[in-house]
Amino acid sequence: MFVIKLNVDAFAPTTQTRIGQQTNFLTSNITLKSKDVTNIPISFNVEIMNALALFKESGVIPQDSTLWQVITHPAKYYDAVNLNKLKVKLKGFIEAEGITLNINQDQYLYQQL
Repeated sequence: MFVIKLNVDAFAPTTQTRIGQQTNFLTSNITLKSKDVTNIPISFNVEIMNALALFKESGVIPQDSTLWQVITHPAKYYDAVNLNKLKVKLKGFIEAEGITLNINQDQYLYQQL
């Protein structure tokens, strides 16, 4: 199966504010093999102010705090910041061999090992 088009943008899951817009587009077909994982690198142009607001919306930082407080006093907030909550909503489509599949899923950005 060949991927012809891929278009994915990143949004805040709750407010639907655009966080990032895809900047690289497929210039050649990508072959997908049955029962195989194919990684397709995607680059985004990130809206920095919207990305910073995502930390608050996702509950990464405490509701009674601002991102600036966390940045300027990191030791105070060390135990309160939870990056495991940071997620975006990926929206777009992928087209392969005449079939178009919509993409609309939440994706966590950080996973603690």
